[in-house]
Amino acid sequence: MKCFKCGADNLDGASACAKCGSSLIKTEHKMKWYKLLVFFGLPASAALYFFMSFSRLTGLNYTYSYNGNTVKGAEARDIILGMAPGLKTAEIFNGITYLILGLFTIAVWILLLKKKKIAPVSFYIFYGLSIVLSIVSLIMSLGVKPGNNIILSGSADSLKFGAIVSAVIGAVMLVLNIVYFNKRKDVFVN
Repeated sequence: MKCFKCGADNLDGASACAKCGSSLIKTEHKMKWYKLLVFFGLPASAALYFFMSFSRLTGLNYTYSYNGNTVKGAEARDIILGMAPGLKTAEIFNGITYLILGLFTIAVWILLLKKKKIAPVSFYIFYGLSIVLSIVSLIMSLGVKPGNNIILSGSADSLKFGAIVSAVIGAVMLVLNIVYFNKRKDVFVN
């Protein structure tokens, strides 16, 4: 029987580890949150991050209206970025950030699925990275002020609002997940 804490091999039926003294009696934990994360939350988050990256980098999220005409997509993006050059840097940064978060989400998902010892810490790093990138996005969007006739999901106000909401939700989720996974340390021993 392997020790949950140090990984040492012990005799079957032993109640404590011969090497570190930790209890070998496995505690049953409710794992509903874990199952929600690995079977829905993280795969859905990765898909959403990849879509948001594609949307930001291709201009899919842009709509520009003028004189009763409406232009969408890359053409609208080119017009808007010509009027609000600061937005271009923020959009490229956000697109690359979402791509990185999508890839990191998949890595964390795999670690959690395999119940690797480093999975909870990787998950905390994921939330920490998300918070930091949201704050950087907020700082970048502070100087962007496109004209009133610009309607897009990536406008300066929505960038600011989205960055604030992402940072706050990320901080709350980080704290809740630290509490949750600290109570289940014996599950992640591989």
